[in-house]
Amino acid sequence: MFGFDRYVAIMYLQCAIDLGTCLLISALSGRLFGRRSAKAALWLAALCPFTAIYAAAPLTETLTLFTIALTFYSLERWQSASAPFNRWLLAITAAMAYSVLLRPEQGLLPATVIPAMAWIVWQKSVRQKPVWQKSARRLSLLCFRPVAIAALCVVLPARALGHQKLAHLPRHPATRPTQRHRPRRDRPHRLSALVSHLGHRLRLH
Repeated sequence: MFGFDRYVAIMYLQCAIDLGTCLLISALSGRLFGRRSAKAALWLAALCPFTAIYAAAPLTETLTLFTIALTFYSLERWQSASAPFNRWLLAITAAMAYSVLLRPEQGLLPATVIPAMAWIVWQKSVRQKPVWQKSARRLSLLCFRPVAIAALCVVLPARALGHQKLAHLPRHPATRPTQRHRPRRDRPHRLSALVSHLGHRLRLH
C-alpha cells in the first residue's frame, strides 16, 4: 500500500496501534481494579521496552499484541453484559480470528478464551435455575450458542487459509528411477555390454 521498501509510514501506523493497545490494557485494568490501577497499567504498558521495541520494526508482533488486548477487553465487556449476542461477541471473534491468521501459534489465544466463555455461559445458566428439568437442559444448550458460533468463526478462516496455502504449493514431477532402482531385467544386457567392451580392449592390446 505504501510501496516497496518504504516502512516509515508502516512504523507510524504501528505506533498508533501500539498506543491503542496501551489504552485497551488501561481500560481493562480500570474496569477490573479501579482508576488507580488503570493509570499504573497505562504507564507500564507504554514504557515496557519488551513490547514497545516491536513498533520500530515492520513485524506482526504489534498487531498480535493489539488483538490479544482487544480480545480480553471485549471478553470482560461481554461478561458484564450477561454474555448475549452483541457487538462484544463480534469483537472477540474477529480479534481471535485475525490473531490466528497473523501468527499460527496464536491458536493458544482461542484455546484459552473459548473455555473461559463456556464457563461464563454455564455459570449464567446455573444461576437462572428454571423449574422444569427439560427446560433446564434446553436452556443450557441454548446458552452455549454464542460460544459455538465464536469457535466456528475462528476455525473456518484458519482452515480456509491452510487449504489455500496447500493449493499454492509447487507440485514436483515424478522422478525417474535411478540406476539403483532399475528393474533386474536390464542387468543381463548391462553385463553383456561390459563383457563385449572388455573383449574389444583386449583385442586392441
